[in-house]
Amino acid sequence: MTIIVQPAPKLRRDFAGWAVAQDPKVRTASTSEFAVPAHLYGDVPEELLIGALVDGHQYVPVPPEPGPEAAPGAVLPEQESAGPGGWLPDLPDDAYPPGAELLGVLKVDEIPADDPPQAPAGEDQPSEGAGDPYACKDCRNGYSTERGLATHRRRAHPKAGG
Repeated sequence: MTIIVQPAPKLRRDFAGWAVAQDPKVRTASTSEFAVPAHLYGDVPEELLIGALVDGHQYVPVPPEPGPEAAPGAVLPEQESAGPGGWLPDLPDDAYPPGAELLGVLKVDEIPADDPPQAPAGEDQPSEGAGDPYACKDCRNGYSTERGLATHRRRAHPKAGG
């Protein structure tokens, strides 16, 4: 089994130097690709794979493991300027339109609770105002239409004769 590696153009010559130093030599698959045997892929220096396509996919470098002096949960240097979650960098200020107000990141306990569930659109709801012409005789909810009251009574008080 072989793995097709297309090194970044600026590293192609260095990759070729590594390829011909192998025994047997790593063969080329095209003018810009190398057919690396699977058992040799782990030996390819990572600096030669930066920016490469490996079997058609962009090579993603393995993040370095924190040293023994790093505390658990320590932030890696490449994550220091990352946003929440550590994967995307913060946008520069000039990426926002003039006068835009930047919002801070909320912690989980600062996220407001969802509003109470609302009835789907088109359903009559009890009106907030006093003096509604149609009031439920069982629960005193007021409705602005007779249809709204009838719908409420069928749903909320089915045993009362709706």
